[in-house]
Amino acid sequence: MGPKNFHIDFIGRNENEKRSNERQHSLADILADEQGYVGLDASGTMYKSATTVKGAAPFDMEPIVPLYDAVHNTMAKIHFVLDKGAKDRLIVFIDGLLPPMKEVGAGTTRGTKRMKALNRLKEIYKDGVAGDYDEVKRLRKSIVYRREDFTAMIINECRELGVNVFAAPFEADWQLVSAQLDNLIDVIISDDSDLFIIGGDKIVTDLDYKTGKCCFVNPTTCIDG
Repeated sequence: MGPKNFHIDFIGRNENEKRSNERQHSLADILADEQGYVGLDASGTMYKSATTVKGAAPFDMEPIVPLYDAVHNTMAKIHFVLDKGAKDRLIVFIDGLLPPMKEVGAGTTRGTKRMKALNRLKEIYKDGVAGDYDEVKRLRKSIVYRREDFTAMIINECRELGVNVFAAPFEADWQLVSAQLDNLIDVIISDDSDLFIIGGDKIVTDLDYKTGKCCFVNPTTCIDG
């Protein structure tokens, strides 16, 4: 979105925190300061978990097999957020359908791209050997699509943990911001740092799920600074 360096030059930074590519905040510290409910955008996490080499492997298998690796990785990240201070106050948000206009454009493009990738993978594997590993890795990311069984497994796992799940009618972005504006959640954790453009505040982004280091987008300090 916007100019190439928009995120680098502006988002989440003020005079006391010049933009670099280093994560300068701690999720544990943020959650200790903000005592309200925490909204986690799980859709980006689910996508990243599904587009690893192991996570994407089931997408070209027949018959269809469960996405166990992607589920495991997604739930590991949800556990991480709980352990950093969101226990008993975490709400997970999951994408619903693509908005109708986006489905017409992006949905069609993704479907075409996926079919091309599947055909290319068949060519690569027809001799039983994958010569170009980097190409295979890139192609596997292209064959990933939204699977309802994946979503259902994440919802069931969250319920077993006692974590509430909100399934958005379309993309989770708007649902997260709406929940925050209605004071249902205090902090948003999302891969989308530009949620503040549609009214979001106190957004944890670029979270390192090993160290807990992150960027913290606060439009008020960003603009005032």
